[in-house]
Amino acid sequence: MRLITLLLALTVPACAPVPAATMRALQTTDPATTDLAALRAAVEMPDALRPRPGTARLVFQLGGREGRFGLEEDEAASRLARQDAPPAPGRRILAFRLTSEGRDALDAFRRAPGARRMTIGIAADACRAGSIGDGPLMIGTWVSTAQTGRFVALTQFDLRRLAGDAAIAALPPCVTPAEGPA
Repeated sequence: MRLITLLLALTVPACAPVPAATMRALQTTDPATTDLAALRAAVEMPDALRPRPGTARLVFQLGGREGRFGLEEDEAASRLARQDAPPAPGRRILAFRLTSEGRDALDAFRRAPGARRMTIGIAADACRAGSIGDGPLMIGTWVSTAQTGRFVALTQFDLRRLAGDAAIAALPPCVTPAEGPA
């Protein structure tokens, strides 16, 4: 089950409403030239959900091409994201950065000739860290670039509505590293 957690497009699709304040903050961010070392994405989710270790990746679409680039959790950025958007009780915020290999591969990918219409997203396989319940599973997403200097809200969606009850019920339980892979 893939947990799509971030949709960022400077030409935003209608299905991913982005707040007006975010659009203003992102006006100076060009995905083709932004500093990839400063790019961070954050996800707010219920405490009962977690991204499975090692599965987070940046999905970068450029024209008709798509590339997937490795991400790693960034504790310092997670703390900053919690300052910019404090989570409600029972919720958590995790922030990610590109791995060094992911940065190099994405830099080469985005410099290749092609259309300049771009979308940046984050995907991760999810697992259950507790009881999920029956209500909405709201996921919020943020991005921080060298140009914004802070995390700005992108979108919020109900994962249960997007994926369906069967997919949510099929999420595997999370395990600690001592117990083995999730």
